[in-house]
Amino acid sequence: MSYEHWIPLIKDLVLAIAGVIGAVVAILGLNTWKRQLYGQSEYDLAKRLLKSLYLFREVVNNARHPFMQYSSVPDLPPDKLEKLTKEEREWHAQAQAWEKRWEPVAKARAELDTNVLESEVFWGSGVKDKMAKLSRLQAELLVAIEHHLERTNPRDPDDSYRGDDLKENRAIMYARNDRSKDAFQDRMLTAIEEIESILKPHIRKGRKGKMTV
Repeated sequence: MSYEHWIPLIKDLVLAIAGVIGAVVAILGLNTWKRQLYGQSEYDLAKRLLKSLYLFREVVNNARHPFMQYSSVPDLPPDKLEKLTKEEREWHAQAQAWEKRWEPVAKARAELDTNVLESEVFWGSGVKDKMAKLSRLQAELLVAIEHHLERTNPRDPDDSYRGDDLKENRAIMYARNDRSKDAFQDRMLTAIEEIESILKPHIRKGRKGKMTV
């Protein structure tokens, strides 16, 4: 067989090998890109979830602020205001002030829940399970506020909260600057720290990945 006869065969072989190598490189590149994309998605979600978690912490702290300033006249129709005593007007004004304080809490929690739901796609129920403690604390705070309003309602006051019960209710409602003296705040920060322990490794991993790209 002449030399000229081998040239097309070698050429075809080289092209076939190059095609195989190209395909392998493309597959490896695609897998690398997928891993990078997945890691970026985890990083973005962890950042977003942590941000919404901190926002929830702040609005709860604001809702528990011991000083509340509000108008003595509630936002009610004039015909209803005329039928209320001074004490009843002040109570309605206070109730509306508490409602305004709670609105950011509900809004922040809705945003947080959306991100927690998305986290199940990546990390299973880990974050969702840890959120149970925050849910209980949020419910405790809301119940404490409701009990306070029921107790102070001049039309039908609830006198069942006295002594230690009243003290405990106030300890939930009103924050103190010192975590060691605020059991509610300590429990909330502990619950947040447990969620942080799940999220921060993903953020560190994402930052490391950005530096190596």
